[in-house]
Amino acid sequence: MMQKKKGVFLVVLCIFLSALFQAAAAQTDSIGAVRDTISPLLKGALPNNIPPGGCPAIAAVSISSSVSGMQCPGTSVTFTANATVAGRGTPNYVWFVNGAGTSNTASTLTMPVNSTTNVYCTASVLGGAGCEESVGQSSTITIPVWATPVLTGIVGNAGLCQGDVTTYTTNSNDATSYNWSVDPSSAGTVTASGASVSIAFAAGFSGMVVVSATGTVCSVTSNPQTLSVSVQASVGAASAPDGPSPVCQGSSVTYSASAPNATSYNWSLNGSPIGGTGTFSPRCWADSR
Repeated sequence: MMQKKKGVFLVVLCIFLSALFQAAAAQTDSIGAVRDTISPLLKGALPNNIPPGGCPAIAAVSISSSVSGMQCPGTSVTFTANATVAGRGTPNYVWFVNGAGTSNTASTLTMPVNSTTNVYCTASVLGGAGCEESVGQSSTITIPVWATPVLTGIVGNAGLCQGDVTTYTTNSNDATSYNWSVDPSSAGTVTASGASVSIAFAAGFSGMVVVSATGTVCSVTSNPQTLSVSVQASVGAASAPDGPSPVCQGSSVTYSASAPNATSYNWSLNGSPIGGTGTFSPRCWADSR
């Protein structure tokens, strides 16, 4: 009887130990799974290699310039970029000038501007494995630059007499100052006032005169505009008509006269105009017989 009870006890003991071993094995697997999950955290990294705090991102990009308003051609301008990064990371910059990318990757760009220039900047940041590149773009800064002035021409009298005083004008959308001259300089006195000039032609000068004008902005000067002017010598006093006197009724006679520098003549008889060609005037007297 005692041996039978002892056998039953051994069987129960074996079943208990077997169950205990199975439970211990299952617990070991659970602990391993937990260990595999928390091990990356213990090493300072998130699952999928994402860094602590998440991936960095460009929050905003702004740029500024060292000048404002209209600029002279060739002015050196410095542009400065500032990128705000959410998270850890150092931004990389790329500058664009008039839509074309440059090789400058610094936070500043210095360049001369020779014509109106548009500049903007992009900034990017990488967060390492597990993160995508984040890119941001600034607004555009426009630097307006004065263009080379272009004059519209010279308007004024192209034919006048010795001693005349007349005004000439020109125009340009870009010029800030003007320069006037006459050639030869002895032809007259120039009194300039911006885009207009008053010229008093010398009393003793006659011939062709070239009036010139240029426009300037900064140190840039336009091509000159010119106007050729003919200055006629003053007409002297006319001589008394020369011809026969007295004359007979019904006769045809010719009279002549001259005046220094005259190019045309007007003839009259007793205050009424009569025909004439140049310095001669034929006249047929009425026959009263």
